[in-house]
Amino acid sequence: MKRILLVLLIAMSATYTFSQKTAHINTLELIDKMPEKTQAQEKLNHLQIETESMLKELVVKYTNLGMEIEEQGESWSAVILQMKKNELLRLEQTIQDAKILAEKEFVYLEQELIAPILEKALGAIEMVADKRGYDYVIDTAAGSMLISPDEHDLMDEVLVELGL
Repeated sequence: MKRILLVLLIAMSATYTFSQKTAHINTLELIDKMPEKTQAQEKLNHLQIETESMLKELVVKYTNLGMEIEEQGESWSAVILQMKKNELLRLEQTIQDAKILAEKEFVYLEQELIAPILEKALGAIEMVADKRGYDYVIDTAAGSMLISPDEHDLMDEVLVELGL
């Protein structure tokens, strides 16, 4: 009797497991189609252009001071030469610090801009999955799906849900 109940329980469990519906969507492709992504990319590009411009100015100052030291350094007193060399070292440190700060700011802004886009995309995916009765949605952006039938692809419906 216990064996029969155990077999029946396993069979019911297997039936439930196989009855769960799974869909798929490529979230990177979805986000690329959202207009918010373009706006975010424009802001990131603007920040990158600004920081590159500032860094170029610093590099020009550094290069010019280095050339000045090389060309006129012998005619200066030891004190002036040392002051100019110290200024050159400060400029070099400023350039390094500015690069690090610019990279950190870029990453921070990127995360800040992408988070609401991702949240909106995931909300739409969840709405469509609920409407169609899917228990699981797999992200095919990683490319690990071996089989992904079109009838279980949520892309078109999610785009409609987003109004795109």
